[in-house]
Amino acid sequence: MLSRGGTVYFPGASLIETLQTFDVYKVQGLIASPGNLSDFLSFYDDNPDFRSSFGVILSAGSPLPRFLSERVRSRMGSNLVLSYGTTETSTISSAPAHALHEGAAGYIAPGVSIRAVDEQGTILGPGNEGSLQVQTPVNVDGYLNEVAKTESPFLDGYFDTGDIGYVTTEKMLVITGRKKEVLNLGGEKVSPRFIEDVITNHDSVREALAFAVPSEFGIEEVWALTVPVGNLDEDALQLHCRGRLPKAQVPVRFINVAELPRTESEEVDRHRLDAMVRGLTGAGG
Repeated sequence: MLSRGGTVYFPGASLIETLQTFDVYKVQGLIASPGNLSDFLSFYDDNPDFRSSFGVILSAGSPLPRFLSERVRSRMGSNLVLSYGTTETSTISSAPAHALHEGAAGYIAPGVSIRAVDEQGTILGPGNEGSLQVQTPVNVDGYLNEVAKTESPFLDGYFDTGDIGYVTTEKMLVITGRKKEVLNLGGEKVSPRFIEDVITNHDSVREALAFAVPSEFGIEEVWALTVPVGNLDEDALQLHCRGRLPKAQVPVRFINVAELPRTESEEVDRHRLDAMVRGLTGAGG
């Protein structure tokens, strides 16, 4: 964009201010996370008088759900591109959104080497799921003042992305999950424990377990299991969280339970969470 004589605009103080800038200056290129795209899309849907003039939209930060991709292309601009990368490696893969199936992160960029490995570090062949390690022409080889070398994500010039996935024979990268307990809220990544600490700082909550559930646009949003102390004032708890968490990290729903799922060693069992939530909400598998 800059090479063509363009100008970079950063988000304004509010969504309406940002979109008014797009409209007034006929901004042609947009770079946004899927979470931001869903916010923009909702505004355009609610305000049909605003017209989108984007010539290209670049989505990055998290997987792009098919439903959201289709809605963005029909309302905001048909030239939607998904880019996948990390701060440590820069761009890893990209592709036009219409060419991607669910979970696909694009074709591997020229000069980029990516491999899937099993728990023993054995490199797996095309189509076999494993931990994704990446090497690019510009990736870094360590963090400043890094001490715990034994737990470093850097190995033999490769960076461990923390993602699980595989590469097809056509060099398409597919992401199937995350190794760590990290919530990816439309591009904003946060540890669920950070959200849980905020919730349990409220006097009416003894324990909490935060997790992500897809919204109507397929973007992950935060829900929480709560073990209340007496009667839980959900409105007060919601206000408490809004004052201490970014908007995307505030749980949209609290589910009261008598106790959290635990392992035999009394650790919180996050692996049982999906089945437990389906039972509580009546959601299908």
